[in-house]
Amino acid sequence: FNKDVNDLFKASSILRVLILAISNMAVAIFIQNMLFPLDSLLNMVNTISLPLLDIVNGTNNPLLFIFEMFSAIIIAPISEELFFRGVLFNRLKIRKGFVFGLLVSSIIFGLCHLNYPDHISHVIYTCIMGMTLCILYSRTDNLLLNMLVHSAYNLLSSLIMYTPLQYLILGGEFSSLIGLLLLSSLIFIPVYILYFTYKLK
Repeated sequence: FNKDVNDLFKASSILRVLILAISNMAVAIFIQNMLFPLDSLLNMVNTISLPLLDIVNGTNNPLLFIFEMFSAIIIAPISEELFFRGVLFNRLKIRKGFVFGLLVSSIIFGLCHLNYPDHISHVIYTCIMGMTLCILYSRTDNLLLNMLVHSAYNLLSSLIMYTPLQYLILGGEFSSLIGLLLLSSLIFIPVYILYFTYKLK
């Protein structure tokens, strides 16, 4: 455990956390832009909503907002990494192999983030994030590093969600240019992730 903690403060680990978090965010934004018409279509025919999420998203209560942020940045990364990578991925990998564990645990991870029935894009990019975290964990054997990447990703997504960056990235006048840059980054991201994870061992 002490070695895992010490590894977190290495310059290479900090850089890796930032790159993986930003890379996953780039993939998420790209997929959300690409699948926006599908999400909109499903939203038109969808009459189901989750009341609790409606209350949280529509509230002006600062205490509830702080709790939501704390949950997203601290509680969720710890609990989800312990279960999805530490337990589920590990057990499936032992029983059925690495690929099976990677795919099944990531798909379940994505489906558990289906906040609304019309948010298909959210499920897809969360699955991709789950795969990235499985690979990272399998190469580093350091669940704390996974938690840090997960937390950094949630922090970035929260900043986009609750600031004017959301308009700029997802619907502003520069969204086409940003989409093109994100498309180009998809060529670089998998190579970079594989390079970093496989270089560790």
